[in-house]
Amino acid sequence: MFIIDKIKIKDSSELIENMFEELFKLKVNGYTLYAHNLGRFDAVFLIKILALLDYQVSPIWKDNAILRIKIFDPKTKQRITLLDSMNLFKTSLKKLLISFNCETRKGEFPHLFVKEDNLNYIGNKPDIKYYSLSNISEEEYNKINSSNWNLKEECLNYLEKDILGLLEVLNKVSLYYFKEFGINIPKYMTLPSIAMSVFGFNFYDDKYKLKMIKGPLEKFIRDAYFGGNVGAYAQETKGRVNRAYHYDMNSQYPSAMLNKMPTGDPVFSTNKDLSYYFGFVYALIIPPSISELKNLYIQSRTESGKVICPRTPFYRWIASFELESALKDNYKAEIFYGINFPNSSEVDSSKLFEKYVTYFYDKKKIAKDTIERNVAKLMLNSLYGKFGQKDLENRIKIVSKEDANKLIKSYHISYFAEINTDKILIKYSSKLNEKLRRIYSQEENLIQLETNFKKERGVVSAVQISCAIAAYARLSINPFKNISSNSLYYSDTDSIILEKELTENIVGNELGQWKLEAVIEKGIFIRPKLYSYFTVDGVLKKVASGVDSNKLNYEDYEALANGNAVTTNKLKMSVNWDRLEIKTFNQDITLKMIQVDII
Repeated sequence: MFIIDKIKIKDSSELIENMFEELFKLKVNGYTLYAHNLGRFDAVFLIKILALLDYQVSPIWKDNAILRIKIFDPKTKQRITLLDSMNLFKTSLKKLLISFNCETRKGEFPHLFVKEDNLNYIGNKPDIKYYSLSNISEEEYNKINSSNWNLKEECLNYLEKDILGLLEVLNKVSLYYFKEFGINIPKYMTLPSIAMSVFGFNFYDDKYKLKMIKGPLEKFIRDAYFGGNVGAYAQETKGRVNRAYHYDMNSQYPSAMLNKMPTGDPVFSTNKDLSYYFGFVYALIIPPSISELKNLYIQSRTESGKVICPRTPFYRWIASFELESALKDNYKAEIFYGINFPNSSEVDSSKLFEKYVTYFYDKKKIAKDTIERNVAKLMLNSLYGKFGQKDLENRIKIVSKEDANKLIKSYHISYFAEINTDKILIKYSSKLNEKLRRIYSQEENLIQLETNFKKERGVVSAVQISCAIAAYARLSINPFKNISSNSLYYSDTDSIILEKELTENIVGNELGQWKLEAVIEKGIFIRPKLYSYFTVDGVLKKVASGVDSNKLNYEDYEALANGNAVTTNKLKMSVNWDRLEIKTFNQDITLKMIQVDII
C-alpha cells in the first residue's frame, strides 16, 4: 500500500478513482488532457474502472488503439477529453524530450522489479536486467545512485519527470503551431490530421479540385494501394556480403509528392489502351523472366494478404504510370478497364504540394531552432497518408445488456466485455452494404458500372492521392534494383544496399537525392527486416523486426545464414478483452532463414 500525501492507495483502481475525484473538483469542463502512449494499454484500465465508477465514457477506437476518450462526470456536470500524445509524436517520451531540447529529461525506472510485496523497498539499486523496458545503457545505469535506493521515491520522481517533460513538449509545440499556422492542436487527435489542416488552411489551392471518392471507385483504387517494397537479394551467398554501400533517400515521400497527381473527377472506363489513362487500371500483369529482369518489383497480394513480387502472371489494380514504367523493364500487361482523371491535365497538378513540401523541406534544412526543425520533419512525413485514411471502421460503446443485444443483432461484433452485471463494453463495425458486396464479388459486373458515382468535395480521404504518392515513391527506388554491374543486396522502402558506390551526381542533400548512410565491411542479410553488418569504422548495426535486436549478436545472424534457427525472447503485453485486463509475459520467438517468395 502506498501513502501519497496522507491518502492511502491500495491498488490501481483506487488510484484512478482518487485521481478523477480530485480532478473533477477543479473547474475542468471542456479541458483536454494528454497521456503519452495512452491508446493501447493504459486506456484499458481507465475505461473499465471509470465505467464502474459511473462516469460516462465515450471512446473512439481505431486499429486496436484508443484515439480519444471523452469522460463526463454526472456529479459535477463536467466533461473532459483524454488524448494520446503518441499520436502526435510517434516516438518514445525519452527520445521526444531530447529531440525537442527540453530541460526535463525522462528518468530511468526498473519496471520489472516492482512486485506487490516490495513496494516499500529501500536498498541497493536493482540489477540492470530490471530496466529492460527502458532500453537503458550500461553508462546510464552506472549513473544511478547504487545505495539507499528508494522504490517509492524513485517511482514518484520518475512519474513527475514524465508529466513535466510531456507538458514541456506540448507547450513548445502547441505554441509553435498556433503562432505559425493558427492551429490549436487539442482539436486534433493525430499528427496526420494536424498536417492536413496546416496544408488545407495555408497551402491548398482550390483550383486543383481534390475529390473525396466513395463507393466502388474508392474500393478499386484502394486495391492498388501498396506500401514500400522490402527485399533481401543475396541468396547466392546465403545472405553474406563483403564490401557494400548503404544509401538512404532524402525525404522520399515528400519528393514523390512533387509529381503529377490524380485530381478532379474520376471517370470509369473500359478503354484497354494504357496511354488513355492517368489514374489506375485493372490488368493482367505478366512478369519478365529472370534473364530479362533479375529483381522484380511489382507487388501482389496473396489470398492470405501477404505481399510478394510474383514471377508468374497475376491480376491487380495498379497506378497507370507505375505500369508504364514496368513495361520498359520487360513486364507485359493486358488492360481490362480503369479509372481516369482527365482533369489532372487542365491544371499543373504536379504543383499541388509544391509550396507545402518546399516550405517544410527548407525549414528542415536551415532551421537552427529544434522545434522548428522537428515540426518540419513531422509535417513532411505525415500528410500523404492522411488522404488514404479510411473512416473509423469500428465503434466502441459502454452500454446496458439490453442495448448490447440489439447491437449484436444488427452489426458485426469484434468483441464485448462484461464490466459489471449491467454494463457491457462492446466493439462493433457498421452494417454490410449488400449491394456493394455483390458488385465487388462479381467481377463480370464491373464493366457495367456507371461512371457518374456520387462524390463529395474534400481532401479528407482522397485515397487516389495517397495511392499515387506511394506509387511514385516506389518508382523512385525501382531503377536502382537492377543496375548493370552493381549487385543489389537489400532494399527497403527508402534505402538500398549495393555492391558498388552510386555516381556522385545523384548523391547529395537535396530532396530525392541519395545519402551514403554507411560503408559496410561485412554483413549478413537474412530476409526483410532481419540483417546485421559491420561498417568500415567497426560499428555494428543490427535489425530484427518483431524481436529485441539488442538480444542478438553477429554470431546469431551467422547461424541464421547457415540455416540454423535462433531462439530469442521478447517481453510482450496483451489485452484480455473479456476481462479488460493486461497480461505481461516473455514470449520465445524462433528466427530462421526464409527465402524470398517466387511463384
